[in-house]
Amino acid sequence: MTQKEKLIIKEMFAYVVEDKDGEGIIGFLDGNNQWLPLVGADTERMESLRPLAKAICDAKKVPYKLLKFSTRKVLEVYEGKIFKK
Repeated sequence: MTQKEKLIIKEMFAYVVEDKDGEGIIGFLDGNNQWLPLVGADTERMESLRPLAKAICDAKKVPYKLLKFSTRKVLEVYEGKIFKK
């Protein structure tokens, strides 16, 4: 993959619900018993998650909002145990 083809996340999207305590990201429990948030970095991913967001919100009888976050700021870079030659 060339530098030109390299994926750069410039914006994020999230399906969000609101309750008395504020906003929260919609999530679901997967087959491995792990919570997965309904978020993505492109509109195609969010389109693919829309039926799931609708089904969850219909079951809970709550509306959802699709939010877009477009400010990018690197807060931390962790390089961990990088092995150098």
